[in-house]
Amino acid sequence: MRPVMGRAALLIGALSVLCDCAATKPPRVVDQLKGFDGLVVSTSIAALEAPDPSDTEAGLGIDYPLLFENAGQRDVSVELSSAGFLIGTERGVASCRVGSSRPRALLLRPGDRWRVDCALFVPRERLFAALARDVEAWLSIPVRSPRGQAMLRFGYGLRVEDAT
Repeated sequence: MRPVMGRAALLIGALSVLCDCAATKPPRVVDQLKGFDGLVVSTSIAALEAPDPSDTEAGLGIDYPLLFENAGQRDVSVELSSAGFLIGTERGVASCRVGSSRPRALLLRPGDRWRVDCALFVPRERLFAALARDVEAWLSIPVRSPRGQAMLRFGYGLRVEDAT
């Protein structure tokens, strides 16, 4: 269940997304690499797929895929059950899975690479207050290693018209 893209492909994807000069609106997801103690996380799939939010009677949903690779020397734990989603001061729900399973945590040993798909949701009653203007929503995922812990944050651009 490993993605076929390596570090070089992730970087090439990052460069190609950054030079999308024909785009009329700012991208919802900017390709970025984040790291912690040898763990490298890429938003390249989300940036390339450019997922629009899905609007339902219940609220607004966003699919947000991430690539995790442990290029370090130590095990790193990604605390998927503690993932959070925030739009301004409004809290949404983040639910992350690896393949078809929803583990509480994903342990990445050195050399491991995994795709994690997060489903983000904000109920309709909170949506209008959160989207009075274009805002950056944030997916936050805590990570841990023997050297400590950190919170990795990934942005998603929401627009006022997403609430209508």
